[in-house]
Order: sequence, then structure tokens, then C-alpha cells
Amino acid sequence: RCRSFSTILACNTALAALIYSVTNVSSGIYILIWDQQVIPTVDALCSVRAYIYHSSIAAFHHSFVLQAIHKFCKIKGSTWLSTRCQKICFILFQWLFDFTFDLPALVTGNMVKLISDNICFVTLSKLEFVIYMSVVAYFLPDIIINVTHKLLVRYTRKVASRVNTNQERQMRRDLIVVRRIVMLNLPMAIVGIPVLIIVILTIVLQELLPHNI
Repeated sequence: RCRSFSTILACNTALAALIYSVTNVSSGIYILIWDQQVIPTVDALCSVRAYIYHSSIAAFHHSFVLQAIHKFCKIKGSTWLSTRCQKICFILFQWLFDFTFDLPALVTGNMVKLISDNICFVTLSKLEFVIYMSVVAYFLPDIIINVTHKLLVRYTRKVASRVNTNQERQMRRDLIVVRRIVMLNLPMAIVGIPVLIIVILTIVLQELLPHNI
């Protein structure tokens, strides 16, 4: 049972959460250090920490998407994730995507220390990067998970009368797992609301934000 794909996906989420937590602790330490300095000395790894931060938060959200898709395929009886190679590629693709989607912001020098705060982050002066990374890391995964849950609820109700008791029980168990994924992902989605507010303020009322951040 410990080698089941569901367990592996749960460990995948735990790994993403660990990387995200370590990155947050690192950012917190640097915030404390810079708060003690009159003129903060920005180190060369600031942009790298911002890059890992954005990649890890995306990996955390997307790991829930992988779990939801796996349950979707299982309930629907799809053979898409039936082989070991497909399962490995499924996870590897997620990590490859999460550590490449924000590379344009890194290589163009748009991962910086914000003047308005002692934190390394994507620059708020480039709305295209802020919107793109917010959508990919926060909003798109939430939409996929919620749509998957609704489709599975509809499918389970539709086929409930055509399957035996054991199959129906297993389908409902998998559906409960997806529902819990939605509930676990919800707090992280709420955390992304301030990012959305900043984007809106930047677009509508740019004069409210400090310049050159």
C-alpha cells in the first residue's frame, strides 16, 4: 500500500510543501536581517530565492491538481495512468513545468528585492509577469480542481445505478478524497487574494504603489 500511486502523490505534495516552507523560513530570516539595516544589502541570491519561492508555491498547488486528475482517471476507469512510465512522467512533468514557467522573469532580471518591503519577489512594475504567474500558480490550479470535483460528482450520480455496491463505495471514497483536496487547497487560494488585490491596485490606481518596485 505504501507503494501505491496515491501515496506517492501525497508524498509529492509533502515535498512541495517542505520546499515552500523552507523558502518561507529563508525569506523570513532575510527580512529580519534587512530590518536591522539602515540600507539593506541585497545579496546575489535574492533573485534565486524569489525564483524558488514562486516555483515551490506553484508546485504545491499543482501537486493537488495531480491528485485530483489521478482520482478522476480512477473513477472514470481511464487507462491513461495505468503504466509506471506514465505515472513517473506525470510527476516529472509537473516539477519540470513548475521550475520553468517562471524562468522568463528570472532571466530578464524581474526577480528583485521590493523597495516597498524587505522581500525578494517578482517586480510589481511588470504587470504581465505578475498576472501570468498569479494565474499559473494560484487561479488556474484552483479552477481545474473545482471543475474536476464537479465533473466527478455529476459522473458518480449518473453511474451510481449501473455499478455494484463495492464499486459505488470505492467511487464515493475517491470522490471524498477529491473533496478533501478542494478543502485543503482552499486556504492556499485565499492566501493568493492579496496578490490579486495588488494586481488590481497596480492596474487601476498605480499612484498608490511606490515607484520602481
